[in-house]
Amino acid sequence: VIDPDLRDTGSGGLTGNSSGYDILVTSSDGTTKLDHEIEKYTSSTGELVLWVEVPTLSVSADTDLYIYFG
Repeated sequence: VIDPDLRDTGSGGLTGNSSGYDILVTSSDGTTKLDHEIEKYTSSTGELVLWVEVPTLSVSADTDLYIYFG
């Protein structure tokens, strides 16, 4: 994904760390932190490739995840 909000603050975005260390992923409750790995983060463009370990997935219902940053 490329999102201008994911750029670091020095590039006009909202992410506070130029390495993406303040990016956090939670489950749908908004509080349960999920393990994740940033494969690629470009602070000047907001490009993010992120792997998330999701405990369970349903074949019949959507699984919501939330990304927090900044």
